[in-house]
Amino acid sequence: MPEVQTWSGDPKNRVIQIPWIRTKCVANQTTGAMGVPRELTFKEVDGSFILKHSVPE
Repeated sequence: MPEVQTWSGDPKNRVIQIPWIRTKCVANQTTGAMGVPRELTFKEVDGSFILKHSVPE
């Protein structure tokens, strides 16, 4: 199951999320990888809000 860490309040007023992806443990070793950071934003469509994510610049 992936875990994530989310930060807000950076100088550009963005919300950034970085996932940590776990893989199967081999010989009792901790394995995993940091995922690609994503910028989270909301977009209004027909009066409803949609959560969008993109690679930050």
